[in-house]
Amino acid sequence: MKLYLKDLLSRIKNYSQQLDAEAILYNKKWLFITEDSDEVVYIFRPNNELIVTLNGVGVKGKWEILFDNTISIEVKDEIRVYNAAFVEEKFLALQLDSNNRFDVLIEKTIQEQNYITNLDESIKYIDNKYKQLELELAVQKEIENQKKLLEEQAKQELIKRQEDERQRLLIQQREEERETQEKLLEE
Repeated sequence: MKLYLKDLLSRIKNYSQQLDAEAILYNKKWLFITEDSDEVVYIFRPNNELIVTLNGVGVKGKWEILFDNTISIEVKDEIRVYNAAFVEEKFLALQLDSNNRFDVLIEKTIQEQNYITNLDESIKYIDNKYKQLELELAVQKEIENQKKLLEEQAKQELIKRQEDERQRLLIQQREEERETQEKLLEE
Protein backbone atom coordinates (compact mmCIF):
# COMPACT_ATOMS: atom_id res chain seq x y z
CA MET A 1 0.00 0.00 0.00
CA LYS A 2 2.89 2.40 0.74
CA LEU A 3 4.23 1.98 -2.78
CA TYR A 4 0.75 2.56 -4.22
CA LEU A 5 0.40 5.70 -2.09
CA LYS A 6 3.85 6.96 -3.08
CA ASP A 7 3.06 6.43 -6.78
CA LEU A 8 -0.31 8.14 -6.38
CA LEU A 9 1.21 11.14 -4.63
CA SER A 10 3.86 11.40 -7.33
CA ARG A 11 1.16 11.36 -10.03
CA ILE A 12 -1.06 14.02 -8.42
CA LYS A 13 1.61 16.28 -6.87
CA ASN A 14 0.90 19.05 -9.39
CA TYR A 15 -2.53 19.47 -7.82
CA SER A 16 -1.14 19.93 -4.31
CA GLN A 17 -1.63 23.19 -2.45
CA GLN A 18 0.50 24.92 0.16
CA LEU A 19 -0.10 23.84 3.73
CA ASP A 20 -2.06 26.92 4.80
CA ALA A 21 -3.41 26.60 8.32
CA GLU A 22 -6.32 28.98 7.96
CA ALA A 23 -7.43 27.80 4.53
CA ILE A 24 -6.82 24.09 5.03
CA LEU A 25 -6.49 22.97 8.65
CA TYR A 26 -8.61 25.07 10.98
CA ASN A 27 -11.79 23.81 12.61
CA LYS A 28 -12.22 20.65 10.60
CA LYS A 29 -12.23 17.09 11.79
CA TRP A 30 -9.33 15.38 10.06
CA LEU A 31 -9.65 11.61 10.15
CA PHE A 32 -6.83 9.09 10.05
CA ILE A 33 -8.10 5.54 10.02
CA THR A 34 -5.55 3.14 11.46
CA GLU A 35 -5.03 -0.29 9.99
CA ASP A 36 -7.15 -1.79 12.78
CA SER A 37 -10.00 0.63 11.90
CA ASP A 38 -9.67 2.87 14.95
CA GLU A 39 -10.84 6.36 14.15
CA VAL A 40 -8.25 8.92 15.15
CA VAL A 41 -9.50 12.48 14.69
CA TYR A 42 -7.26 15.55 14.62
CA ILE A 43 -8.79 19.01 15.12
CA PHE A 44 -6.34 21.83 14.43
CA ARG A 45 -7.36 24.96 16.33
CA PRO A 46 -6.22 28.51 15.40
CA ASN A 47 -4.31 28.93 18.69
CA ASN A 48 -2.01 26.00 17.72
CA GLU A 49 -3.94 23.73 20.03
CA LEU A 50 -4.59 20.26 18.73
CA ILE A 51 -7.36 17.96 19.86
CA VAL A 52 -6.74 14.29 19.14
CA THR A 53 -9.48 11.76 19.77
CA LEU A 54 -9.53 7.99 19.41
CA ASN A 55 -13.02 6.56 19.18
CA GLY A 56 -14.39 9.66 20.92
CA VAL A 57 -11.86 9.88 23.79
CA GLY A 58 -9.20 12.52 23.40
CA VAL A 59 -6.18 14.44 24.55
CA LYS A 60 -4.86 17.90 23.81
CA GLY A 61 -1.68 18.55 21.93
CA LYS A 62 0.02 21.26 19.93
CA TRP A 63 0.78 21.82 16.30
CA GLU A 64 2.83 24.37 14.39
CA ILE A 65 3.68 25.06 10.78
CA LEU A 66 7.47 25.31 10.98
CA PHE A 67 8.09 26.47 7.42
CA ASP A 68 6.68 25.82 3.95
CA ASN A 69 4.84 22.52 3.99
CA THR A 70 6.42 21.31 7.24
CA ILE A 71 4.32 20.83 10.35
CA SER A 72 5.14 19.63 13.84
CA ILE A 73 2.52 17.75 15.85
CA GLU A 74 3.00 17.20 19.56
CA VAL A 75 0.85 14.77 21.49
CA LYS A 76 1.71 13.34 24.93
CA ASP A 77 5.25 14.77 24.95
CA GLU A 78 6.01 13.18 21.57
CA ILE A 79 6.76 15.55 18.71
CA ARG A 80 6.51 14.39 15.12
CA VAL A 81 7.71 16.52 12.23
CA TYR A 82 5.95 15.95 8.94
CA ASN A 83 6.49 17.18 5.42
CA ALA A 84 3.29 17.74 3.50
CA ALA A 85 3.48 15.30 0.60
CA PHE A 86 0.05 16.36 -0.68
CA VAL A 87 -2.39 19.00 0.48
CA GLU A 88 -5.89 19.84 -0.60
CA GLU A 89 -8.91 21.19 1.22
CA LYS A 90 -10.19 17.77 2.25
CA PHE A 91 -7.16 15.48 2.07
CA LEU A 92 -3.66 15.57 3.56
CA ALA A 93 -0.80 13.17 3.02
CA LEU A 94 1.94 13.84 5.55
CA GLN A 95 5.31 12.14 5.36
CA LEU A 96 7.22 11.71 8.59
CA ASP A 97 10.43 13.74 8.24
CA SER A 98 13.41 11.62 7.11
CA ASN A 99 11.20 8.56 6.90
CA ASN A 100 9.09 6.67 4.37
CA ARG A 101 6.06 6.60 6.65
CA PHE A 102 2.98 8.45 5.43
CA ASP A 103 -0.03 9.44 7.48
CA VAL A 104 -3.12 10.19 5.47
CA LEU A 105 -5.76 12.48 6.88
CA ILE A 106 -9.12 12.96 5.20
CA GLU A 107 -11.80 15.40 6.27
CA LYS A 108 -14.41 13.54 8.32
CA THR A 109 -17.35 14.76 6.18
CA ILE A 110 -15.74 13.18 3.09
CA GLN A 111 -15.26 9.95 5.02
CA GLU A 112 -18.90 9.92 6.07
CA GLN A 113 -20.29 10.86 2.64
CA ASN A 114 -18.23 8.20 0.87
CA TYR A 115 -18.44 5.46 3.50
CA ILE A 116 -14.66 5.25 3.82
CA THR A 117 -13.84 2.80 6.59
CA ASN A 118 -10.10 2.18 6.17
CA LEU A 119 -6.88 3.66 4.88
CA ASP A 120 -7.04 1.71 1.60
CA GLU A 121 -10.48 3.14 0.83
CA SER A 122 -9.34 6.70 1.57
CA ILE A 123 -6.41 6.30 -0.81
CA LYS A 124 -8.65 4.75 -3.49
CA TYR A 125 -11.09 7.65 -3.04
CA ILE A 126 -8.33 10.19 -3.74
CA ASP A 127 -6.97 8.08 -6.61
CA ASN A 128 -10.42 7.91 -8.24
CA LYS A 129 -11.03 11.62 -7.64
CA TYR A 130 -7.85 12.60 -9.45
CA LYS A 131 -8.30 10.00 -12.20
CA GLN A 132 -11.71 11.60 -12.84
CA LEU A 133 -10.13 15.07 -12.79
CA GLU A 134 -7.37 13.96 -15.16
CA LEU A 135 -9.97 12.42 -17.47
CA GLU A 136 -12.02 15.63 -17.43
CA LEU A 137 -8.89 17.66 -18.19
CA ALA A 138 -7.97 15.30 -21.03
CA VAL A 139 -11.48 15.60 -22.48
CA GLN A 140 -11.33 19.38 -22.13
CA LYS A 141 -7.93 19.45 -23.84
CA GLU A 142 -9.24 17.26 -26.65
CA ILE A 143 -12.24 19.59 -27.09
CA GLU A 144 -9.86 22.58 -27.23
CA ASN A 145 -7.67 20.76 -29.77
CA GLN A 146 -10.72 19.91 -31.90
CA LYS A 147 -11.88 23.53 -31.65
CA LYS A 148 -8.45 24.76 -32.79
CA LEU A 149 -8.49 22.24 -35.63
CA LEU A 150 -11.96 23.38 -36.73
CA GLU A 151 -10.87 27.02 -36.49
CA GLU A 152 -7.80 26.26 -38.59
CA GLN A 153 -9.93 24.38 -41.14
CA ALA A 154 -12.37 27.31 -41.27
CA LYS A 155 -9.46 29.71 -41.70
CA GLN A 156 -8.00 27.59 -44.52
CA GLU A 157 -11.44 27.35 -46.13
CA LEU A 158 -11.84 31.13 -45.94
CA ILE A 159 -8.38 31.62 -47.47
CA LYS A 160 -9.30 29.19 -50.25
CA ARG A 161 -12.62 30.97 -50.90
CA GLN A 162 -10.80 34.32 -50.98
CA GLU A 163 -8.21 32.90 -53.39
CA ASP A 164 -10.98 31.40 -55.56
CA GLU A 165 -12.78 34.76 -55.56
CA ARG A 166 -9.54 36.55 -56.45
CA GLN A 167 -8.99 34.07 -59.31
CA ARG A 168 -12.60 34.52 -60.48
CA LEU A 169 -12.21 38.31 -60.43
CA LEU A 170 -8.90 38.06 -62.26
CA ILE A 171 -10.45 35.85 -64.95
CA GLN A 172 -13.42 38.21 -65.18
CA GLN A 173 -11.06 41.19 -65.49
CA ARG A 174 -9.08 39.46 -68.25
CA GLU A 175 -12.31 38.53 -70.03
CA GLU A 176 -13.46 42.15 -69.87
CA GLU A 177 -10.08 43.35 -71.13
CA ARG A 178 -10.23 40.86 -74.01
CA GLU A 179 -13.75 41.98 -74.91
CA THR A 180 -12.63 45.60 -74.77
CA GLN A 181 -9.68 44.84 -77.09
CA GLU A 182 -11.96 42.97 -79.50
CA LYS A 183 -14.32 45.97 -79.64
CA LEU A 184 -11.42 48.26 -80.29
CA LEU A 185 -10.16 46.05 -83.12
CA GLU A 186 -13.59 45.98 -84.69
CA GLU A 187 -13.75 49.72 -84.84
